[in-house]
Amino acid sequence: MVMVMPDFTTVKSNFVLGPLTLKVEREVGISGKRELRSATATTTEMFGRLNLKLVHGGVATLNSLRVLQPKQVQIDSQDDHDKITEFMWKRSPQIASIVSQKLGAVARDMLKSEQNPKS
Repeated sequence: MVMVMPDFTTVKSNFVLGPLTLKVEREVGISGKRELRSATATTTEMFGRLNLKLVHGGVATLNSLRVLQPKQVQIDSQDDHDKITEFMWKRSPQIASIVSQKLGAVARDMLKSEQNPKS
């Protein structure tokens, strides 16, 4: 959706991101014996929505960026059992939140560097 105002234009758009792989490692130890456990969560696609504001002078700012919880997540781990799968599925909204934060930070940084080009 594009909304044109006298001073600026607002663009709202849906997007698809993927495939996305998240690897988590955790050190677990009992009485001095340390063991490294890892799990990998993979999703083929994640959906999101972004909102850009374009000032008619050429400056663009990212108003909002939101990534939704993935509909399907495949979990691979060394201890492949139901507890890990259930734990990772419960964490998938947090995964979407982290992806939104990281992607938003990168997009804002990219737009900021475009506003102030280096000579």
